[in-house]
Amino acid sequence: MLYDDMMKKLKNFTLLYVEDDKTTVAAISVILESFFKEVFIGYDGVEGFALYEEKHPDMVLTDIQMPNMNGLEMSRKIKAKNPEQIVLLFTAYGDRSYLVDAINIGINGYIFKPLDDDLFLHTLAENADKVTLQHKKKELENRLTYIATYDNLTNLFNRTMFIEMLEKLMHRSNRTDENIALLFIDIDDFKNVNDTYGHNVGDIALKHVANTLSSIAREEDVVSRISGDEFAMILWGITHKNDIYNIINRILADIDTDISYEEHTFKISLSIGVTFYPQDVPIGANALLRQADSAMYKAKNSGKGTYDFFDLEQNKEMSEKVKKILEVQNGLKNGEFELYYQAQSDIKSGKILGFEALIRWNHSTKGIVAPDNFLPYINDQEFLMKDLSKYVLNRAFSDIEKYNKKTTKASFSINITSYDIESMDFISYLHELFEKYNVAPKQIELEILESSAISDILIAKKVFQEIQKMGIKIAIDDFGTGYASLIYLQELSVDIVKIDTSFIFKLLKDKKSYAIVKAAIVLAQSFGYSVVAEGVENEEILHELKQLDCDIAQGYFISKPIPFAEI
Repeated sequence: MLYDDMMKKLKNFTLLYVEDDKTTVAAISVILESFFKEVFIGYDGVEGFALYEEKHPDMVLTDIQMPNMNGLEMSRKIKAKNPEQIVLLFTAYGDRSYLVDAINIGINGYIFKPLDDDLFLHTLAENADKVTLQHKKKELENRLTYIATYDNLTNLFNRTMFIEMLEKLMHRSNRTDENIALLFIDIDDFKNVNDTYGHNVGDIALKHVANTLSSIAREEDVVSRISGDEFAMILWGITHKNDIYNIINRILADIDTDISYEEHTFKISLSIGVTFYPQDVPIGANALLRQADSAMYKAKNSGKGTYDFFDLEQNKEMSEKVKKILEVQNGLKNGEFELYYQAQSDIKSGKILGFEALIRWNHSTKGIVAPDNFLPYINDQEFLMKDLSKYVLNRAFSDIEKYNKKTTKASFSINITSYDIESMDFISYLHELFEKYNVAPKQIELEILESSAISDILIAKKVFQEIQKMGIKIAIDDFGTGYASLIYLQELSVDIVKIDTSFIFKLLKDKKSYAIVKAAIVLAQSFGYSVVAEGVENEEILHELKQLDCDIAQGYFISKPIPFAEI
């Protein structure tokens, strides 16, 4: 029974057999080829490793003593490439001293010469089960990768991957000066299709749109199902608007065909919005998509089954915003932004526990500018916000390293943006900072505004988990002022909740504010989070917070924000 079961399993697997004795190879390979789907043979470690890289076998069976490269050295190289690779030793080598090396390398099993049939079968069967588990794990990983990348119904890129592709092409456009046209496409009255014919027919309509767009897209273009009945398309290297007209008119014409399902025959139409990149003002991928979305609604309102362009000229009314964006961009290039630090203290003991890094703009003509006077102008500018965030993090890490050299280590809280936590690139940047500066992860707290609109909660959860794996704490800032307080507490793993200044300031004057603060403290602590009260302006508020069992205080009563040189 063991033999039959093993034969069935092994017939699905490939094997790399490495042996320098050709007589042994001739005898053993006949047995192995009866077991395995395919057997690759190498006659020394160098040839064996080359075959491994070319064939990627499920299992490796190798002798130890061989010319050019011995079996242990080859196994070490294989395990360095893939620690989970099944490697078995097949040897008559009498000195067992090699076993220590084999254990350190992670060899999975041993078969000794002359061949013992029972031991041979048992070792192969045991490791065949391991390979089966590895295959199942790989299938699951591939499936999860597919789910994270593609829309399951249409096999088009999903929104997350589309935004990633759009960002890459926008960066490429910045280098090459080639143009991008971005199309936002919506099925008109799609709800009526679902309500009239059912969701199965609705799915057929969605596939019809996906197939139409894919058939029209050129090799360099990108097509995505953004959500529901919304699609998007990146047209790369557009040189004339006439090219756009031709493509859009073809989309509208090709979509205007009968869709049949059982006894049902119907047609659908599309509304399409178009915008272009690059533009005179810096803009991020999400903002660019919103422009195309806005143009799509203009098309829909003008009669459906048509298209419209985002009116950049109409945006000139935002000239003040444009001016401020460019000003911030230049200020960032010129290194005009500084960090001030505000102390945080333990409410019970009064001991200073750490500091929050607060950005200030040392403007060339206006002097020190508070963040309220520039951040609102740029908070929808994804690339600029990411650049500013990197600048702040780099500056903060540099300051913390200097602080560690002169006194006892403290914690430092640094603000990040919603754009940061929606990209795994942010994790890579954090690793770079820890390599560059002598700063311990446990010193760092990253704050995200509770009012930040996180569009992809699944990606945010993954980024949060990776941040916390590094030993960094996460805080929700201005808690209670946004729309998602309870959702954030439920869905995202955080460590600290910071109650907004507006509630703390009115703590002793307004019963509702008092009740909100009290409830927020109880709620946060029930989740196991520390609570920071922002805006502690006097001793009376500090005393009341102590009675409410709040953990940490921050505000002018503790310390005003001061330059790094003064802390």
